[in-house]
Formats: sequence, structure tokens, C-alpha cells
Amino acid sequence: MCSIEYKSKYGGDWPLTENEISILDTHREVLLDLVLVDCSELLTSLYSANVINGRQRETIFSEPTDHKRNEALLDVLRRRSVDDYRQVVRCLHESSQSHVVDIPGSALHVHV
Repeated sequence: MCSIEYKSKYGGDWPLTENEISILDTHREVLLDLVLVDCSELLTSLYSANVINGRQRETIFSEPTDHKRNEALLDVLRRRSVDDYRQVVRCLHESSQSHVVDIPGSALHVHV
């Protein structure tokens, strides 16, 4: 059995921890409801910041409803790195969605 321990000296290219994923899962419904109905500006920012790639962006945009697009976005984001996670927070601020970041106790409630 192999054990991996996150060490900040290795940078932010590590996957999210089980704790961060658990918090995202716990707050999933709140996050789905709080992300703006039209997340296209956020997706554009995430794509420009290399948090998501073109295929992921197209997959998310292809979903039939805003709610489904937000679900697809959260599914992608929970598999990203620590650096990408921090970039998501920045992009939320830039796309006038700071209210999503400020959910007390949520995984997104961090300082960048």
C-alpha cells in the first residue's frame, strides 16, 4: 500500500485532498444554486486560466440546462489540482461571483 502526503514545498500541482472534495460534495447543492445561472463568463475565465481545457468547456456548454452545466462544471473542478482550485476562486471573484467563495465553511472559503 502506498501513502501520499501533501507537502506545500512541492507546489500546488497536487490533487485536491479528500477533505476538500468532501466539503465540495457537502456544499454541492448550495454551490449549484449560487453559481450564476449563465456561467459562460466563468467558463471563459477558467479556460483562459488553463483550469479547464477546450474539450471540458465544450462538454459543459453542451449540457441542456444551466443547472446541468453547473453540475458538469463542479464535476470537472473536483478533479483539478490545488493550484487550479485557487485559480477557480480568483475566477469567481473576477466574474462577480464572490458570494460563492464566501460560503462559510465551504472549500471555496479560502484566501488567495
